[in-house]
Amino acid sequence: MEEWIRGAPQGAPTVLLVTADREGSLRLAKHLRERDWTVVFAADGVQGLQLAIREQPDAVVLSMQLPAGGGRAVIERLRRSLHTTATPVIAMARNGVDCESALEAGAQACLEDPIDPEALVHALHRVSGRGVVVTHAPEGAIANPERLTALDATGLLDAEVDPDLDWLTTIAAGTLGVPVALLSLVDRDRQFFATHVGLPEPWATARQTPLSHSFCQWVVSGREPVMVEDARQHPVLKHNLAVRDIGVIAYAGVPMATASGQHIGSFCGIDTRPRVWSDRDRETLSDLVAVAGAVLTIRDVDSAGDVAGDPDEAVRVVTDGIRAASKVLRRERDALEPDQTAHLLSALDRMNDALAVLIGTLRTGPESASAVPSPSRKRATG
Repeated sequence: MEEWIRGAPQGAPTVLLVTADREGSLRLAKHLRERDWTVVFAADGVQGLQLAIREQPDAVVLSMQLPAGGGRAVIERLRRSLHTTATPVIAMARNGVDCESALEAGAQACLEDPIDPEALVHALHRVSGRGVVVTHAPEGAIANPERLTALDATGLLDAEVDPDLDWLTTIAAGTLGVPVALLSLVDRDRQFFATHVGLPEPWATARQTPLSHSFCQWVVSGREPVMVEDARQHPVLKHNLAVRDIGVIAYAGVPMATASGQHIGSFCGIDTRPRVWSDRDRETLSDLVAVAGAVLTIRDVDSAGDVAGDPDEAVRVVTDGIRAASKVLRRERDALEPDQTAHLLSALDRMNDALAVLIGTLRTGPESASAVPSPSRKRATG
């Protein structure tokens, strides 16, 4: 529906207008076009979020009365995503209470209905062109108590490097052709590396950094992959101290989530020079993080088929891990070292054993699961 609103001169600044009020949006769009703004329209929050990422507008103007969660939810989502967190937002509200809510959620300005088009133009000129200076992901996303509880339950924070996971970052670095690969767990005020390869000192020994040095926090906050070609040119990440202190230039990270759906970290590759990431790079990282999730899950499966959490979710995670490991073996067979291939094959064997136990439990109940072969407890070695 956005096509009917376009029509400003080439090179004009762009505003994304998100409102279900078609008549009101036409009136505002006409006025903005006359002031040399390009206007893109979205009728709801879902479309608005999609267009904000695709169009990268100079500002977003949205109604607090949007359907399906309202304008506040959209503002919060814009702020959680690295792709949109620096985009200025102007809210349109019915009253001062809604305006206060919009500003708390992260809007830079708020206008009360009825909207004066000239006041909107003035507000746009005031907030656009400079962006929002952001150094950290929103605290509400990072410090979410349920997320932190799920992270703590993994037992990985401050633990010794797990040999069942350590080989995955080596595979990531080799197949992506990058000097650094990490499995980063994002805590309240730091990131801890469950496993890593290629980090310089003192970070390699410390196995952690404050969030001031974390790109991975944005993978967790946005619950989405982050692929950055040159952080020095990025409106948000250029302020991150990892660029100066660790030499992080190009970054590709995918979310690591628990079986319950809590996003606890990022599996990522890092380059110290600019790089264009490919779809294959993203697929490799996604497959390796799926293997990591399955490896963690099968450690909790005992011979009776008991597993922490929902056994159906455990089956899904392990099945995804089996599929992902098989894909890596096929796709990267020429790039893998013999010991890396052996690690993946060993993980596949253990995942298949654990899956048999889990399925046996679901079909017959825990008391009969002992009839199903129990999973191997051998750990992969480097």
